[in-house]
Parts: sequence; structure tokens; C-alpha cells
Amino acid sequence: MKKLLLSATALLFALGASAQNDPVMLAPNWKVGDARTLHIVQKTYEIENDTVTEDSTDELDAQVKVTKSSAKAFTVEMVYENVMLRRLTEMNAALGTAADPWRKLTLRYEVQKADGKSELMNWEEAQKFMVSAFEAIGGAVNEEDAEAGAAIALIFSHIMRMLNDKESVQAMFADQIGWLTGVYGKTMLPKDTLRIVQKEANPFSQNADSVTTTTLMTISSFDMAKQRMVIRTEERVDVSQFVKVMKDMMRGMIDAMVKDEKDKVAAKKKMQEEIDGMDMTMKNQTITTVSTRTSWPVKVVQTSRVTSKAPGEHSVKTETWTIDVKE
Repeated sequence: MKKLLLSATALLFALGASAQNDPVMLAPNWKVGDARTLHIVQKTYEIENDTVTEDSTDELDAQVKVTKSSAKAFTVEMVYENVMLRRLTEMNAALGTAADPWRKLTLRYEVQKADGKSELMNWEEAQKFMVSAFEAIGGAVNEEDAEAGAAIALIFSHIMRMLNDKESVQAMFADQIGWLTGVYGKTMLPKDTLRIVQKEANPFSQNADSVTTTTLMTISSFDMAKQRMVIRTEERVDVSQFVKVMKDMMRGMIDAMVKDEKDKVAAKKKMQEEIDGMDMTMKNQTITTVSTRTSWPVKVVQTSRVTSKAPGEHSVKTETWTIDVKE
């Protein structure tokens, strides 16, 4: 019995979960052939000026599999429908167009065994996939309404700028791997809070500005008997640079859509007051339940709350993704 207890304790140490009061550092403890099925439920609830403008639920399934293992890293394949592309698909269907860039995409990641850091290996394939989607939607809108097509083209041009290099493509697909690897590689004490401040390039800007994210991570519960650990993560995102780019984009839309110079001056003057009064805040929260036996998440609940303000307008949009992970 004593040897059995020692072996069990050694296993928990290997997973970074030796005891409830000791430092914890989770790392992927996978093997080739490990596979999981995901059931994802996305709920969106938005209120504008005290009126509910959206209350919707989307569901989709996905698959994750460990396909290779080297001395330092695992290769993981993920196959599932991108939620943003699903929205574009609905728009495509509403316009009655026949373009079909909505095939499922396999994303291949290399995940470091030591800390769970990931790299998107087939980023060029993902890049082509996204470009074809935006081009199809832009073309369809332009055929229906040239002015709307010009506005969409301007908006998409900023998004397409994100797809110029590997780092930008990886950032666009960060959520597709983040739910799995986000808790790895951080050393924490139960009930203590780990504070991480990260600065990343603003993907919507050509200037050398950055977006700052402050992350607070806490082990909110640790049940050794059930081999379950719950990690709470809160992200506070400074979106001031993003708001600045959005304001510049709105000014550019006037130039693209209004051809008469006199009308353009009047439109700019009217819109300037609205643009100056725009503001936005963003808060994200993730609650991850991890199996200390396998190191795989078994459930992830992500919530994003965005508050937007403009003269005479106020909106709060809450999106919640619940990911159930099954062996």
C-alpha cells in the first residue's frame, strides 16, 4: 500500500499537482493517438439602448488528435468549423450566392511538451482558406450593392492585413488552440493569483502600436480525489488602439462611399461628433476544468463581454463558449 501511495504521489508531481499547497505547473502529458471530441455551444446576447437585439445559440462538434511526438513537442490536429466563418456562411446563403469556401479546415499545431507553447504549422493553408472566404463574401455583396460592397471591401482590407504573415495568421486562429493550451506552462500556488502582462502588435494597424492584455490566473479549486483542477483566468484587454483604428476606418468609409465633395465635407462634420464619442471596453473570462490524470481539459467555459458607447447609443454584447471535451 505504501509503494502504491508513493507511485500515485510521484505521478501527481509529474503533472505539476503534487499537493494542494505546493506550486502547480501543468504541462501536456499526452501520447500519440490521444483523441478528443468537442461539443461547442456558443451563446450570444446583446443589448442596445435597453433593447435586446440578439439572443442566439450555435452548436458545433469538433475533433482533436495527437498525431506525432518528438523529444520536445507533440503534433496536434484539429478539425472543426470556424465560428466566424459560420457567420459568413449564413451571410453567403442570405445573398443567394453559390460560392462554397466553407469546407472544414484541419489545423496542425506543434505543442511544446515543456510549457504547451504552440505553433501553427500549416498557416499558409489556413491563410488561403480565410482569404477565399473574405473574397467570396466581398464579391457577393458587391454584386448586390456596389456602395455596400465598397464599405465591406474597406472593412475586409483591415482584416486581410492580419493575414500577411505567419504571426498574424496564428493570432487569428489563437482561440482554436488557446482553449487547450492556455493553462499550460504557468507556475501557480493554489488560491494565489498569477498576473501576466503581454503586449502584442495591433493587427489592425500599420503603425508600431500595440494591444496590452493583463491576465489574472487562479487555481480556484483542486480536488485530488476526483483528479480535477479548476483554473480561473480573467483577461483585461486595453482596446484603445483598436478603437483608434476603427475611428480611422469610419472616416475612410465616408471617402469611399460619398463621391460628391460638398456632401463629403458635410458627412465628415456630422460623423466627427459621433466618432469622437466612441469608446469600447473588453473583458474576457475562462474557467477551465483539467484532469490531473491526463492533463487534458474536460470542460472550458469562455466568456467575452464587450461594452460599446457612442453619442446616444450604448450596447453590451456577451458571448459565451462552452466546450465539453470527451474521450
